[in-house]
Amino acid sequence: MIPPTTASPSSDAIFPTLSSQELWRSQVAGYAGSVTRHISHRANNFKRHPKRRKHIRPSPPPPPNTPCPIDQVRFGEIHPQRSFWELLFNGCILFGIEFSYAMETAYVTPVLLQMGLPDQLYGMVWFISPILGFLLQPLLGAWSDRCTSPFGRRRPFILVLAIGALLGLSLMLNGRDMGTALTDTVSDHKWGIAFTICGVILMDFCADSADNPSHAYMMDVCSPSDQDRGLNMHALLAGLGGGFGYVVGGINWDQTGFGRAAGGQLRVIYIFTSITLTLATALTLVSIPERPLQSFSKLKKVMKSPNFPLPPSPPLLFEDCGNENLTAQNPVRLYASFTSPISPLSPLTPKYGSLISRDNSLTGLSEFASSFGTSNIDSVLIDCFTAGHDGYLSIPASLPRQGISVSLPRAPEGFHCHESAALEAGENVGVLGPEGDCLRVGSLDAIKPRSSGILKRPQTLAIPDIITGNLPESSRRRNVTFSQQVANILLNGVKYESELNGSSELSEQPLSMKLLCSTICRMPKPLRNLCINHFLGWLSFEGMLLFYTDFMGEVVFQGDPKAPHDSAEYQKYNAGVTMGCWGMCIYAFSAAFYSASLEKLEEYFSIRTLYFIAYLAFGLGTGLATLSRNVYVILSLCVTYGILFSTLCTLPYSLLCDYYQSKKMESNTEMSRQVTVLVIGAGSRGRNYSSFAQQFPARMKVIGVADPHPFARKRLQKAHGIDEDNVFDDWTAAAEKERFADAVIIATPDSLHKAPAVAFAHKGYHILLEKPMAVTLEDCKEIVLACKTNDVILAVCHVLRYHPVSLKIKELLDAGLIGDICHIQHLEPVGFWHFAHSFVRGNWRNEAESTFSLLAKSCHDVDLINYWMGSRRCLKVSSFGNLSHFTKEHKPEGAADRCLDCSVEQTCPYSAKKIYLAQAERGYFGWPVSVVCHSGEYDIESLTDALRHGPYGRCVYECDNDVVNHQVVNMEFEGGATVAFTMVGFTHKLGVRKTTIYGTKGELSCEGSGPVEIYDFLERKKSSFSPDKAACVPMCLSAHSGADYYLMESFISAVAENNPSLIRTGPEDTLNSHLLVFEAERSRKQNRVVLLEP
Repeated sequence: MIPPTTASPSSDAIFPTLSSQELWRSQVAGYAGSVTRHISHRANNFKRHPKRRKHIRPSPPPPPNTPCPIDQVRFGEIHPQRSFWELLFNGCILFGIEFSYAMETAYVTPVLLQMGLPDQLYGMVWFISPILGFLLQPLLGAWSDRCTSPFGRRRPFILVLAIGALLGLSLMLNGRDMGTALTDTVSDHKWGIAFTICGVILMDFCADSADNPSHAYMMDVCSPSDQDRGLNMHALLAGLGGGFGYVVGGINWDQTGFGRAAGGQLRVIYIFTSITLTLATALTLVSIPERPLQSFSKLKKVMKSPNFPLPPSPPLLFEDCGNENLTAQNPVRLYASFTSPISPLSPLTPKYGSLISRDNSLTGLSEFASSFGTSNIDSVLIDCFTAGHDGYLSIPASLPRQGISVSLPRAPEGFHCHESAALEAGENVGVLGPEGDCLRVGSLDAIKPRSSGILKRPQTLAIPDIITGNLPESSRRRNVTFSQQVANILLNGVKYESELNGSSELSEQPLSMKLLCSTICRMPKPLRNLCINHFLGWLSFEGMLLFYTDFMGEVVFQGDPKAPHDSAEYQKYNAGVTMGCWGMCIYAFSAAFYSASLEKLEEYFSIRTLYFIAYLAFGLGTGLATLSRNVYVILSLCVTYGILFSTLCTLPYSLLCDYYQSKKMESNTEMSRQVTVLVIGAGSRGRNYSSFAQQFPARMKVIGVADPHPFARKRLQKAHGIDEDNVFDDWTAAAEKERFADAVIIATPDSLHKAPAVAFAHKGYHILLEKPMAVTLEDCKEIVLACKTNDVILAVCHVLRYHPVSLKIKELLDAGLIGDICHIQHLEPVGFWHFAHSFVRGNWRNEAESTFSLLAKSCHDVDLINYWMGSRRCLKVSSFGNLSHFTKEHKPEGAADRCLDCSVEQTCPYSAKKIYLAQAERGYFGWPVSVVCHSGEYDIESLTDALRHGPYGRCVYECDNDVVNHQVVNMEFEGGATVAFTMVGFTHKLGVRKTTIYGTKGELSCEGSGPVEIYDFLERKKSSFSPDKAACVPMCLSAHSGADYYLMESFISAVAENNPSLIRTGPEDTLNSHLLVFEAERSRKQNRVVLLEP
């Protein structure tokens, strides 16, 4: 549920200061602008740059730096600001690795097939290296963390792994020649196949394993301000490496003199790749000196934790030191040592491949969390990653007066405090040094401006500069790896489901890998669906990527890899493989372009929508590629592969983090009981709101339904498994029974709202009432009175108050960014065909049968304007409008009474055949076609029959409609602010509202789903603010940009907690908004200005 928006000063609401920093992490200074993102299928360990609170979160973040024991820190060697060339050279290894990967994915399969490897086996070649990585990479990571080589902790491993990759590359691309030098013949390449497979395994394993120490190397030698630049540089170089690798592979070197002199295509590729990898490795190794780690045998004291390399309790530096000389305190109390193999799940160690290093890794995490005053592992892992606010911890003042490159565990709750309290109140949160300087331990984030996004790089704890110092930030932070967050999110999701079901079995089990695996079957439905989709996405993508060049050679170019080398089929296959490299090049650079465009796209689409679009694009791309044999068409379809790759590396993790952090998750965990609901009116709105129970069965259950239409009634009964005793064809029968549900959803026609609302209020039901509240002001007042008298909650479905754009506009107005409101212009475009469907042919066409169009269609907007104006009361209202077109006088000559029989139907934009039949012929039977097929039979025959005999097939100029098709409403509020609202049915846009608000300090404008733009008169510049769109809203509740979900969330929460304040559209506000609508219509009919009484 979205918390109520409250007014706050401009500086705190939009540009928060330190004191207002409660929800978001700080932004690290020196962040480079958006750059080309990772484009290789391996380069998926990089973060994205979140420009707003609405963000696209990264794929798994890079491995963090591992803490160095404090007695090994050389305080005179605090990391300086790294130059551009240092960071460029440091990331060159990624260029070489991705260049090599491009050659591997492009040529391994063709080479093996050309040597005669059976088709059934060549897919298994790719399976061996991941298994080795699963088993060995955690050991390499632990070994690297403890390495005491004079060359450093990371560079020895980078060097050895690069040599291994080069050796594998040599075997892979020269395996055939080496086999021929032994005993292989033209028809028998057993040694060549063996050499090539070994090369593939060695190359893949070494290159994959080199990724992590490369990232850790950069994190170890860079200050926090440089780490963001370094990560961007890594991403850029990795992407360029993959792209240019495919370019080299796409050139037909056999047709060049250099290629013939070198010995052919593979030999040229080997030369380029080996030189590139060698030079890239050399540049990285000499880029930035790495401080060696002292031998552990020299350490005097060690802090241990059973089976887990973390301190089991807060460091002893927090103990009372009395009058002892702080300088004499042994600083080894501050570090976490590595006396046993380090789990990759440790918050102090990098993630090197596998989640499984020890069976009790997660148990160790739980023990570590509990040792710091919390039983919930989230406080240590997830809070650091998302929005936790770290306090400051004191350290001895004898340490040097500059930032200390060392990482510490989180402090106990008792040590959390704000900087202001430490400085002003003088609380015992710091230790004064000889000169009165106070040192602190905490997060750098607490002393920097707040970031507008949840993630930049993995958030960490660190020892920042001395409070009174002015030295640059150079502290190294404790990072939490993404694997930890995934594991913990899944485990907490399962635990949450277990608690809701009243079972404590799961929560009492110790965290373990066995429990983590069990979450695959027991995790919450949204997470399970996400995991399945992510698995299928990578399965499809890797299947395409690894065999694309073979597909081009065999299928598109009709070649044969096993044909004689001098045959035309063999040459065609080679040409296809070369062309396939160009396709992969297109894929790589399209991935970079799309990744750079994601942030902009998210301003207009939700993360769910972008996620769906990527899968749809990839499915269409691969499907069309298999059907087409045109080379240019197939190459152009490679763009869709880049879209999916960029999506797989970012958006699933955004959805995962949003699920964990969403108000849904928070409120679900706190929910004490299930809310039972009765639905009155099983039409489209009743079904939509009741679908909340299907998505969140632990929170809501539909146990009754009343509707006069058998089909609608039975459909809802079947969807929710409602007992036959609670299924009614008339709502009065349900009202006569003793109360059997907590709440009732009333979604009947507008004119039938009052009677059931009053009856169920007297029965004690909490009420969710579809808008409008009623068709007369007197009925509205009676409903409100009945709810107040019986002390029941009333929520009216003014969903626009829950719309992300509306909330963002309200937030900006309350922040005072445009000063005092002078005038509001607001437009609601109904849409020409929508108006013809609903207000000419449909249920809202006649005021006597329903109500006037301003109330039926635009009470949303008047309520929204009233909401934006806040506490200011409306003083005057006037309105004008008429039915200017849909009348008999405007009927075309020769037009029939029904569209199916009309000879001039083709010239009419409002033709029922165009609005309904045309969509049904394309296979679409959703709204509005489903309204016409009210019998539930969705086919062309049933639709045609309905149009021939029902109201929706009538000529728009021969209907009994009398509601206006355009109307303006003018209002004046306290303080002189004026409003001009327009509702018009003759628009091509449907529901794309346009708002302009003029203030004394600026002008606010927004159209559709945003962004909201503000022009500041003083600064003479325009700023853009993106609405906070929801990522985890169920599709069935995603209407109005998720406002339907938030409406139901607030109502169910309010009923469960008996807290009416959670409702944004309560009885008093709604009654006031309805009053403005009724008075506006009175003004239109009486042609006069209406003065509103206090």
